Amino acid sequence: MPHYILYQITMPNSQFTDQTLLDIRVDCMMLKQDNAQKRVAAAAACDLYTPSAVVIADDLEEAFDVGNGYGRKVNSDLIPFRKHPSMSVGDVLVDLVGNKAYACCSYGWQPIIFKTGAIDTSNVRVA
Repeated sequence: MPHYILYQITMPNSQFTDQTLLDIRVDCMMLKQDNAQKRVAAAAACDLYTPSAVVIADDLEEAFDVGNGYGRKVNSDLIPFRKHPSMSVGDVLVDLVGNKAYACCSYGWQPIIFKTGAIDTSNVRVA
């Protein structure tokens, strides 16, 4: 069963006065397949993404359900690192086994290259 790290955008109060960071955050709340890579990369470059949980699920759709508190399977789980808001558009799941990253878009998931902290999926071919 795949294990994912869930990354979510977090901003300390001090960053809410920076209009550029606010614009990047809002852009990530409106991801679509055709703009996900660019927008997530911009947020990651500004260190807006932080890991919030490990998600254990069979696939991305199950991971979304688990991340929102209504996982369907007995062996699915969410292990939070901090207070965890529900999963939503703009969140990123990194598959720890396949070293692939996926952005949660307004409809479905988009494979992306994701670089933040210790995670770098740039050496993996995006399908």
